Amino acid sequence: MPDGSQERITISKIDDLRFVFHFPRITSEPLLSTNMDFGPRHLFEPAKREGGVEAVRNLFSVAVNPQTIPSMGEWFLVEYTPGQRLVYKRNPDYWRRDANGVSLPYIEEMIVRIIPDENTQLHLFTRGETESYRLRPEDLDSLVNRGNGSYTVFNSEPSLNASFWTFNQNPVNNHKPQYEWFTQKEFRQAMSCLLNRDRINTQVYRGLAQPKLNIFPEPNPFYNPHLTLLYLYDTQRALSLLSSIGINMDRTGIMRDSKNRQIEFDLTIRSESSIIQDIAAILMDELSKVGIKLNIRVVDFQKQVQMLFETFDWDSTIIGLSGSGIFPSQGSNVWISSGSLHMWHPNQSSPATYWEARIDYLYNEGLFTLDQKKAKEIWDEFQSILLEQCPLIYLMRPRSFWAINNRWDLTNVYFDNLSGAQIDYIFLRK
Repeated sequence: MPDGSQERITISKIDDLRFVFHFPRITSEPLLSTNMDFGPRHLFEPAKREGGVEAVRNLFSVAVNPQTIPSMGEWFLVEYTPGQRLVYKRNPDYWRRDANGVSLPYIEEMIVRIIPDENTQLHLFTRGETESYRLRPEDLDSLVNRGNGSYTVFNSEPSLNASFWTFNQNPVNNHKPQYEWFTQKEFRQAMSCLLNRDRINTQVYRGLAQPKLNIFPEPNPFYNPHLTLLYLYDTQRALSLLSSIGINMDRTGIMRDSKNRQIEFDLTIRSESSIIQDIAAILMDELSKVGIKLNIRVVDFQKQVQMLFETFDWDSTIIGLSGSGIFPSQGSNVWISSGSLHMWHPNQSSPATYWEARIDYLYNEGLFTLDQKKAKEIWDEFQSILLEQCPLIYLMRPRSFWAINNRWDLTNVYFDNLSGAQIDYIFLRK
């Protein structure tokens, strides 16, 4: 609220099919603010009343019988075998219908196999044992130029999102030398200057990607093409930035800080992605050229999530987030200092730095500013601060490729960089 207090958006029933949101103040993005995320009241309400928020979180844990989980979507989850597969059944009461009044989706059952290894995924697809596959750049030659004609490959423009490299600034690690380095913007800027995106594009993406140098993607109404990252690959500039905070190379070629400590830190990446592993290897090589030792730490995705949100025992990491930022205020749990996804230092009781306090202020102002000219000034400053402070150093926006077995009729199938594969109207060929 304008006075700094907080009020809730409330909901009232109109009739069996309609409801109304009551906003305590006008917001520029009302649909986004409401979240539009429904839940089964007959399960949620008693659980919250008897056990609080934690009881609601535990309602649908991995231990629950999946057949007891309700659904308002296209599918019911009817089977879950950990590490192997999920089985979904069509929801006959789903509200969407085609032009002939037939309920969507057409498919009666969908089985999702859990296959962490990407090479195994490719092998099963080419053998016809799975229906679709998301291609890596290295798969294009074999699947497109030397394919057997049993599938179709779709491609889209570069992704609106990108993975990013970020550094742990959580004060629980203030006993470590890395904390002193990571909390200085010059260090983060220097790391951005050591990120060789051209090399990554050539070696990892086969030239099928482009750098992500903006905060907002192009479809965002406050995307500004003139606001781009200024800390691009430049080894000499990186050395100058490091030197400005007392980090220099010794006579043996090892980079050390003002306390004579070697600049060495970990990069945690997930084991499931060969692309991220290749990028990490390039980073390690580029940093070694200026005397910085980067140790690659490979963990499974669940372990990576635990480190980010529970144990906080990581130095730097490469990860990506879903959500494309089409609305400027998307990412309330990322950009705001109190957010749980404020990766570098989550859940702050008050902003740890002046610039994070400014981001909090600008985010709130932008959310409640309807005048487009004033809003543009707010969101321009918002983007400029993030590009200068480099809390997240974005990598590449790769083109997306997706293949599907030709036994499916593809007349109404499309694939784009916003929604991915759209197969609501898919059915088997006669």
